[in-house]
Amino acid sequence: MVFRGDYTGTGLDVFTNESNVPSALLELDNAALQPICANGIFETRAAMARVVMDISLLF
Repeated sequence: MVFRGDYTGTGLDVFTNESNVPSALLELDNAALQPICANGIFETRAAMARVVMDISLLF
C-alpha cells in the first residue's frame, strides 16, 4: 500500500534486517525510516544495566 501511494506518509521503524533495509523503502518519498528504538527509554536501559550487574556479580 505504501508503494502504491495509498498513504500520504508513513513511518517505519522495524525491519527484518536492520543493517540491510530494502532499497525500495529507502527510495520512497512518503516514508520516514528509523531503526527500532523501543529500548531507548530510561527505565528499560536502567533495567538492562541491573541485569548486567546481576550477571557480573555471579562471577
